[in-house]
Amino acid sequence: MTKKFTEEQYVLAIANTLTREWAHDKFVEKEKKYYWVSNKSDNEGNFPALYKNELGIVIFEVREVGVISRLTISEIEEWGYNPDMFDREEVE
Repeated sequence: MTKKFTEEQYVLAIANTLTREWAHDKFVEKEKKYYWVSNKSDNEGNFPALYKNELGIVIFEVREVGVISRLTISEIEEWGYNPDMFDREEVE
């Protein structure tokens, strides 16, 4: 039998230092990460992608496949990019 938790129980479990990590893993939805590649190619047939540089800035340009960063929707929107302009592949 699965016990249903009330909203107050969720809050108490997250607030309690002994159960915080368990409650966070169980109840807080994690944002998925994706590789973001442009829907359109540039003049040379390359598909620019989004990546995060060493300063934490999300940049849009042609990069090696191994350099493309795993980014959430929130991260790219924070830098002014429209998720609809990209093909995305979910990664873990």
